[in-house]
Amino acid sequence: MDKVTQEARFVFTFGHGQEHFPGYVVVYGRDEPECRQRMTDQFGRAWSMEYRSEEEAGVERWHLPLIATIDEPVAVTP
Repeated sequence: MDKVTQEARFVFTFGHGQEHFPGYVVVYGRDEPECRQRMTDQFGRAWSMEYRSEEEAGVERWHLPLIATIDEPVAVTP
C-alpha cells in the first residue's frame, strides 16, 4: 500500500478595519509559500495573520466565522 500525503493547509485571519474581520480562510496548496500566494491572489494583502490550524488561530475562542476555503485537500501517492 502506498503512503498517502496531504497537501499543506494553512489558516489566515483578518485584522481590525479589514473588510472580512472577524473571519478566517482555509487555504490548501503544495506548501506554505503556495498557500500564502493563493491567499494573496484572492484577498490581496488585506489579511492579517497566518496559522497552521484553527486552534492556533483562535477560531473557536474568538468565534471567527469561516469566510472561504481556497482549493481542497488532495491525497498524493508517491
